[in-house]
Amino acid sequence: DITHRLLKHINNYITIIIFRNPFDRLKSFYLQPHHLEGSLNGVWKPNQTPTFSEFIRNEIKFIDFDEKELMYDRHPFLLTRPKNLLELRKWKTEHFLNIKNIIPNTYYIRYEDLVQNPEKIITEINDKWFNIDFKFKNWTKYKDDERIDYIPKKYFDILHSDYTFLIENID
Repeated sequence: DITHRLLKHINNYITIIIFRNPFDRLKSFYLQPHHLEGSLNGVWKPNQTPTFSEFIRNEIKFIDFDEKELMYDRHPFLLTRPKNLLELRKWKTEHFLNIKNIIPNTYYIRYEDLVQNPEKIITEINDKWFNIDFKFKNWTKYKDDERIDYIPKKYFDILHSDYTFLIENID
């Protein structure tokens, strides 16, 4: 049984969980809606692009490439769909924060800290679990393609009414 083998060796695993600023995460997901009903391969289908206001407020349904519903983004006990992306975020955050109760070697990172100072984060992880000599290399090219410089994305501004909704509903 795989669960038994996994639990037997749980102390040999390291789990690294990255949390991202919810505003940027929602904007990124809106621009590349992977597995969302109304999208295909990370792009909204023609005439099915919701406004950002609709996107953050509406119930969501995740689908596979055959447009069958994916069940893993439903509530783990109630099997209900999240009423919106903020509720899904809350469920996932609770789940990720509880992983440390199962896997003792769990490390949490803020995405923004990793982007700001990747060497510091990698060194902390190394010092805590590996203690190996390494030379840090910061990738400055897009997907290691020497022809293309990596340029961080600039996202659109959120309407005041959407910002208010997010602040009022975020966990």
